[in-house]
Amino acid sequence: MTARKIRKAIARNTTGSMITFSTVLILALVILGLGFVALLMFMGGQSETKNAADSGALNVGRRSLDDISVNLTPGQIQLFGDVASDNETGTSGIVGDNKVTLRRINRVWAKALLMAINADAAGGNAAQGTGNASNAMQAAEEISNALAQKLTNSNNLHGFFSEYASSNSVRMLGQGASMSIQPGAGWQTSLMEREKESNITMAGTPSSNFNLPPGHSFNQNYATQTTRTTVQNASNKWFLRGYKPLTVGNNTAWQVPFLYEEKPHLVSRTMFEQSQASAVPIGWSRPVPNAFSVHGKAIKNGTLGEQSRSWVLTNPRQTYKASMPHSFFKILIDDPHAEFYFYPNGIVPRTKFGPNQTYGFTPETKSQTMPFGGLLSSSVTGSNVLVGLDVVGRTVDQLIFGVPQGNTNNIEKELTARCNEMISKVGVNVSNSDMHQCLGNPANIGFLVAGTREFLVYSKDGSTLSCKPLPLALADAPWLATIQGNNPDGDSYTIVPEATQNFAGIHIPTVVPLPFHTIALQLGWSNWKKRVSWQPSTGHNGCLGIVKVYRWTEVHSRGVCVPL
Repeated sequence: MTARKIRKAIARNTTGSMITFSTVLILALVILGLGFVALLMFMGGQSETKNAADSGALNVGRRSLDDISVNLTPGQIQLFGDVASDNETGTSGIVGDNKVTLRRINRVWAKALLMAINADAAGGNAAQGTGNASNAMQAAEEISNALAQKLTNSNNLHGFFSEYASSNSVRMLGQGASMSIQPGAGWQTSLMEREKESNITMAGTPSSNFNLPPGHSFNQNYATQTTRTTVQNASNKWFLRGYKPLTVGNNTAWQVPFLYEEKPHLVSRTMFEQSQASAVPIGWSRPVPNAFSVHGKAIKNGTLGEQSRSWVLTNPRQTYKASMPHSFFKILIDDPHAEFYFYPNGIVPRTKFGPNQTYGFTPETKSQTMPFGGLLSSSVTGSNVLVGLDVVGRTVDQLIFGVPQGNTNNIEKELTARCNEMISKVGVNVSNSDMHQCLGNPANIGFLVAGTREFLVYSKDGSTLSCKPLPLALADAPWLATIQGNNPDGDSYTIVPEATQNFAGIHIPTVVPLPFHTIALQLGWSNWKKRVSWQPSTGHNGCLGIVKVYRWTEVHSRGVCVPL
């Protein structure tokens, strides 16, 4: 073979090898490319599945707050109907739909807690209040248990997951692929953020005992300021702690933690599982959860594809105040009266003579004669004694707290505490001066003159206080109509002992001496007297107590005669 032929043969072999190599290389690249595309599709499908599960979980966290509820029974409505509402201040009447949701459950527990505190504060005067507070706490537990049962039933959450998860695209898994629920053990609940703040604030601060009744010392470890460090407008707020037993007497209330102003968000599986009741119990037999896990799956043509789980911590981002919005206390003003005292022996002892003589809220004169009412006197008459100056022009507040002063510290604290329990607007805390301003309504002076003796103190809107006669109160707050006749469940006792303003008035008694005697002394004076009673109540029926004010004037007439 010539050299030329050899060169041609070599060229042909080389070309053939190159073509074969190129073909194999292209085929390999195509296979690699297809594998890479398949890998990208698989990873993309995984990502889409995870995103779909995350969106479904967030919707579960959102919808679980309001769309799973417990209907209150008639008895429970009487106790908690005023807090079965999303409305903080009650500007729309505060009456809700008589349903309790995860958003509202802490309001129910907080109201039951206030009833227990009121009963504890009343001590030996609690009477039926102790049992009523326990019954209210039991009712709160029944409501809470029913809500927990619904929230831990994953069937109630599946629809919320599907709303968002099924609308998310998982097309990278293939044409016709879709996201659906994977029932089973992947649907669980957890109790996260333990002993951190709930969405219920208390009135006042620890230094003021949270403006609670004076007979109760609140355990300050039951409250906390926000545990978040990046929020504003929370420095003056104190919250009840969540997932911590709040025990008062024999009653224990609970709260679900919701960090202040925190949005519902996804959490890690590790944090979720570490906070499950099965991992670390909290002592609450049937706790209401605040976190949920979901489990979804992607299906293509009826065949299972990818699966994904997500974990969400929910939060209503709505804060309420521990309160009893539909509540009131009464102030009853007893008709003032004059009592006449004489001194038959000239000095002591004194003798009360004649019936009590009532007077109104304008000045008037009263008289009383006692035969032999003075030393060596045929009679002594307290004549034309001016009375009524102790009450004329006085407001309800002045009738309770004005002269004669007495020790009014406890009644002041009791009434301020009850006013705070009525107020439902977060951040509105009633001080002593606020309470006095409410009771000092000058319009009531005219009603007292006209004969009104009964006044109601209430909040028509959850943020302001009113003190008005019953007819005006009913027009102001129609919800009072069904409860204003309810009586307190505690026993009445004297909270302001008898107080005296000596020598508040002077008069000259008429003295008639015995025959052959002449007048040596005729002296008359008046003492103003006051006493206040308090009948405490838990508020289980809307009534927080009754204040009764007693005012009277002691008219002293002294006559002394001597022989001629």
